[in-house]
Amino acid sequence: MKKISGDFHASVKQLKLALADQSPCTLSPFEIRFHIAHLHEINDKPKLAKGFYEQLLKEKDLPSQLRADVGRHIGKKCLNVFTH
Repeated sequence: MKKISGDFHASVKQLKLALADQSPCTLSPFEIRFHIAHLHEINDKPKLAKGFYEQLLKEKDLPSQLRADVGRHIGKKCLNVFTH
């Protein structure tokens, strides 16, 4: 909800808390990390987002659909940072 309302700082904080929590969750830790990266991306921090995305791509157990999503985000949203 915080992400939708544009409260990026609170969103990142909540997702980091969810990542640290060991309770059952509907999102996997990989998905939570993806959302953290995406928050940085939409908060105009593409270099930081790219770093988070690249860390996800290093995970050998990253599901193929999420790997594709990460690759798409790196290619579409973050590439322009390194070409300008």
